[in-house]
Amino acid sequence: MSSPTPDLEPLLTVEQVADFLQVPTSRIYEWTSSGQIPHFKLGRRTLRFSRADIIQWLSKTTVDSSKEPDHGHPKEKR
Repeated sequence: MSSPTPDLEPLLTVEQVADFLQVPTSRIYEWTSSGQIPHFKLGRRTLRFSRADIIQWLSKTTVDSSKEPDHGHPKEKR
């Protein structure tokens, strides 16, 4: 009797992640080469991504705009 295989989500391609994040594919390659975004390397040139990992990564990189410096921009007066 074999053990049940868990349902694995399909892995995403560079193009799919770029589309999901609405950035150019070149940005995805930059992030993978610098280790900024979680990914799998299959063989020498094939990159794949877990949707769950990307969503988790996004939640960790979310910036709270209330804590961002205003960079010298004057605040709008009402």
